[in-house]
Amino acid sequence: MSGLIGGDVLSNYDVEIDLSDRRVRLWKASTCRANDLPWTGPRATVPAHVTWGDRLIVTVTLNGKQVDALLDSGSAISLLQTEVAREVGVTIISADPEVSIHGVAGSTIMVRLHRFGTLRIGNDQIDGPEIGVGDSQLISPEMIIGRDYLRRRRIWISYRTGTLFVQ
Repeated sequence: MSGLIGGDVLSNYDVEIDLSDRRVRLWKASTCRANDLPWTGPRATVPAHVTWGDRLIVTVTLNGKQVDALLDSGSAISLLQTEVAREVGVTIISADPEVSIHGVAGSTIMVRLHRFGTLRIGNDQIDGPEIGVGDSQLISPEMIIGRDYLRRRRIWISYRTGTLFVQ
Protein backbone atom coordinates (compact mmCIF):
# COMPACT_ATOMS: atom_id res chain seq x y z
CA MET A 1 0.00 0.00 0.00
CA SER A 2 1.37 3.38 -0.98
CA GLY A 3 -0.90 5.54 1.14
CA LEU A 4 -4.43 6.46 2.09
CA ILE A 5 -6.76 9.16 0.94
CA GLY A 6 -9.32 9.82 3.64
CA GLY A 7 -12.46 11.83 4.10
CA ASP A 8 -10.44 14.94 4.93
CA VAL A 9 -9.48 15.10 1.22
CA LEU A 10 -12.40 13.22 -0.36
CA SER A 11 -15.02 15.39 1.32
CA ASN A 12 -13.98 18.27 -0.96
CA TYR A 13 -15.30 16.33 -3.96
CA ASP A 14 -17.98 14.02 -5.23
CA VAL A 15 -16.36 10.60 -5.39
CA GLU A 16 -17.11 7.97 -8.01
CA ILE A 17 -16.00 4.45 -7.08
CA ASP A 18 -16.09 1.81 -9.80
CA LEU A 19 -13.80 -0.96 -8.58
CA SER A 20 -14.93 -3.43 -11.26
CA ASP A 21 -13.48 -0.96 -13.79
CA ARG A 22 -10.51 -0.28 -11.45
CA ARG A 23 -11.38 3.39 -11.21
CA VAL A 24 -11.91 6.01 -8.53
CA ARG A 25 -12.61 9.52 -9.80
CA LEU A 26 -12.98 12.83 -8.00
CA TRP A 27 -15.53 15.31 -9.33
CA LYS A 28 -16.12 18.99 -8.63
CA ALA A 29 -19.87 19.20 -9.19
CA SER A 30 -22.15 22.13 -8.49
CA THR A 31 -25.20 19.94 -7.82
CA CYS A 32 -25.67 16.28 -7.14
CA ARG A 33 -28.97 14.62 -7.89
CA ALA A 34 -29.53 11.18 -9.38
CA ASN A 35 -30.11 12.75 -12.81
CA ASP A 36 -26.83 14.72 -12.63
CA LEU A 37 -24.64 11.59 -12.61
CA PRO A 38 -22.78 10.62 -15.79
CA TRP A 39 -24.39 7.14 -15.63
CA THR A 40 -27.20 5.57 -17.56
CA GLY A 41 -29.58 3.10 -16.00
CA PRO A 42 -31.23 2.80 -12.62
CA ARG A 43 -29.52 3.73 -9.38
CA ALA A 44 -30.50 3.80 -5.71
CA THR A 45 -30.34 6.99 -3.68
CA VAL A 46 -29.21 6.39 -0.09
CA PRO A 47 -29.04 9.12 2.57
CA ALA A 48 -25.67 9.35 4.26
CA HIS A 49 -24.35 11.15 7.31
CA VAL A 50 -20.96 12.83 7.17
CA THR A 51 -19.43 12.89 10.65
CA TRP A 52 -17.28 15.67 12.07
CA GLY A 53 -14.24 13.59 11.04
CA ASP A 54 -15.51 13.40 7.43
CA ARG A 55 -16.43 9.74 7.75
CA LEU A 56 -19.37 8.60 5.63
CA ILE A 57 -22.03 6.65 7.56
CA VAL A 58 -25.06 5.00 5.96
CA THR A 59 -27.87 3.11 7.62
CA VAL A 60 -28.17 -0.40 6.25
CA THR A 61 -30.62 -3.14 7.11
CA LEU A 62 -29.10 -6.47 8.13
CA ASN A 63 -31.53 -9.34 8.79
CA GLY A 64 -34.29 -6.74 9.17
CA LYS A 65 -32.45 -4.56 11.73
CA GLN A 66 -31.06 -1.10 11.00
CA VAL A 67 -27.30 -0.83 11.50
CA ASP A 68 -25.00 2.20 11.09
CA ALA A 69 -22.21 1.35 8.65
CA LEU A 70 -19.03 3.05 7.49
CA LEU A 71 -18.03 2.77 3.83
CA ASP A 72 -14.38 1.68 3.70
CA SER A 73 -12.74 0.82 0.38
CA GLY A 74 -9.62 -0.14 2.33
CA SER A 75 -11.34 -3.08 4.01
CA ALA A 76 -11.29 -6.28 1.95
CA ILE A 77 -14.48 -7.58 3.54
CA SER A 78 -17.49 -6.16 5.34
CA LEU A 79 -17.24 -6.41 9.13
CA LEU A 80 -19.74 -6.37 11.99
CA GLN A 81 -19.28 -6.02 15.74
CA THR A 82 -20.11 -9.24 17.65
CA GLU A 83 -22.64 -7.46 19.87
CA VAL A 84 -24.51 -6.14 16.83
CA ALA A 85 -24.48 -9.63 15.29
CA ARG A 86 -26.28 -10.88 18.42
CA GLU A 87 -28.82 -8.04 18.06
CA VAL A 88 -29.66 -9.20 14.52
CA GLY A 89 -30.20 -12.79 15.65
CA VAL A 90 -26.80 -14.48 15.41
CA THR A 91 -26.35 -16.65 18.50
CA ILE A 92 -23.57 -19.12 17.70
CA ILE A 93 -20.75 -18.36 15.29
CA SER A 94 -18.11 -20.83 16.52
CA ALA A 95 -18.83 -23.10 13.53
CA ASP A 96 -18.13 -20.23 11.10
CA PRO A 97 -14.64 -20.14 9.55
CA GLU A 98 -12.15 -17.84 11.27
CA VAL A 99 -9.94 -15.48 9.26
CA SER A 100 -7.43 -12.79 10.14
CA ILE A 101 -8.00 -9.21 9.02
CA HIS A 102 -5.07 -6.83 8.71
CA GLY A 103 -5.60 -3.17 9.57
CA VAL A 104 -3.95 -0.14 8.07
CA ALA A 105 -1.62 0.33 11.04
CA GLY A 106 -0.40 -3.28 10.80
CA SER A 107 -2.78 -4.59 13.45
CA THR A 108 -4.49 -7.95 13.00
CA ILE A 109 -7.85 -9.11 14.32
CA MET A 110 -9.59 -12.46 14.02
CA VAL A 111 -13.16 -12.54 12.74
CA ARG A 112 -15.64 -15.28 11.93
CA LEU A 113 -17.19 -15.28 8.45
CA HIS A 114 -20.93 -15.61 9.01
CA ARG A 115 -23.63 -15.93 6.35
CA PHE A 116 -26.52 -13.57 7.12
CA GLY A 117 -30.02 -13.68 5.66
CA THR A 118 -30.10 -10.31 3.89
CA LEU A 119 -28.22 -7.04 3.67
CA ARG A 120 -30.05 -4.04 2.25
CA ILE A 121 -28.45 -0.72 1.33
CA GLY A 122 -31.13 1.56 -0.07
CA ASN A 123 -33.10 -0.63 -2.44
CA ASP A 124 -30.06 -2.83 -3.17
CA GLN A 125 -30.61 -6.17 -1.43
CA ILE A 126 -28.03 -8.93 -1.14
CA ASP A 127 -29.28 -12.34 -0.10
CA GLY A 128 -26.95 -14.51 1.96
CA PRO A 129 -24.04 -12.07 2.39
CA GLU A 130 -20.95 -13.39 4.16
CA ILE A 131 -19.78 -10.81 6.72
CA GLY A 132 -16.88 -10.94 9.17
CA VAL A 133 -18.01 -10.84 12.80
CA GLY A 134 -15.58 -9.84 15.54
CA ASP A 135 -14.67 -7.44 18.32
CA SER A 136 -12.39 -4.54 17.63
CA GLN A 137 -12.20 -0.80 18.03
CA LEU A 138 -11.32 -0.84 14.33
CA ILE A 139 -14.94 -1.73 13.54
CA SER A 140 -16.69 1.54 14.15
CA PRO A 141 -19.49 2.52 14.21
CA GLU A 142 -21.31 -0.88 14.15
CA MET A 143 -20.34 -2.17 10.73
CA ILE A 144 -17.89 -1.59 7.89
CA ILE A 145 -19.00 -2.00 4.29
CA GLY A 146 -15.88 -3.20 2.49
CA ARG A 147 -14.66 -3.98 -1.00
CA ASP A 148 -16.64 -7.22 -1.11
CA TYR A 149 -19.73 -5.01 -1.54
CA LEU A 150 -18.12 -2.09 -3.38
CA ARG A 151 -16.39 -4.08 -6.12
CA ARG A 152 -19.68 -5.26 -7.63
CA ARG A 153 -21.29 -1.82 -7.81
CA ARG A 154 -20.72 1.69 -8.99
CA ILE A 155 -20.88 4.10 -6.07
CA TRP A 156 -21.20 7.88 -6.19
CA ILE A 157 -20.60 9.71 -2.93
CA SER A 158 -21.73 13.30 -2.54
CA TYR A 159 -20.28 14.53 0.75
CA ARG A 160 -21.81 17.95 0.13
CA THR A 161 -25.40 16.67 -0.08
CA GLY A 162 -24.97 13.66 2.23
CA THR A 163 -26.09 11.28 -0.49
CA LEU A 164 -24.82 7.96 -1.76
CA PHE A 165 -25.87 6.65 -5.18
CA VAL A 166 -25.56 2.91 -5.88
CA GLN A 167 -25.74 1.22 -9.27
